[in-house]
Amino acid sequence: MTPFEILQSDPRDNRCRRLHAEHPDCLCEQDSGAPESPGPVLNDEAVVRIIYAQQFWDEVNCVVKPAAFSEVDTCGMSVTRLNHVSDDMLRKQVQDRVEAKPNRTFIKLVRATKADINSIEFENRRAFCCYDTPNAGNPAHADICQAHPPDRKSIRAGMRRKLQQQFIDHNWTPKAKTLGEPGGSAATGEGSDMQSNVAPG
Repeated sequence: MTPFEILQSDPRDNRCRRLHAEHPDCLCEQDSGAPESPGPVLNDEAVVRIIYAQQFWDEVNCVVKPAAFSEVDTCGMSVTRLNHVSDDMLRKQVQDRVEAKPNRTFIKLVRATKADINSIEFENRRAFCCYDTPNAGNPAHADICQAHPPDRKSIRAGMRRKLQQQFIDHNWTPKAKTLGEPGGSAATGEGSDMQSNVAPG
């Protein structure tokens, strides 16, 4: 199976491990996921992660917790490629994620370049791969997987922390009341003056 096929398959929990077993060391990272894809994720591209679950937000230190990146060990961590998404499309993605479950609150977008992600190493090899995985709702979709997941949970947690440290605040928030209103540029993070509605806890 191709990386794209593996990252769409079930069971979800072991997608990244299957990917490493069949395509180790990011060997197929340059494959395009589908004909409508913009192509492989380039080193200078920025990707964003939507943070919307309260348990992923450290209210005391005002930072995203490493747990927000836990899917790199399992099903693949969803990100969106900023060069290939409009601000309206990004706002629609946020709206869909928030409305998917009750009591979800948009917190923020965090951003990293593929070069930032590539810089993380484990045992002198790249620790994470970034795969082009477009889908019907998001042609700019990509997945990040741990390249060779260590068996020890403590080591995997340490690698997630390193990944978290590469992602910075994208400084973007949806418009007040209506996420679908036209706004600024997704690539620059300009647009809305609304503050994230983060509840304590």
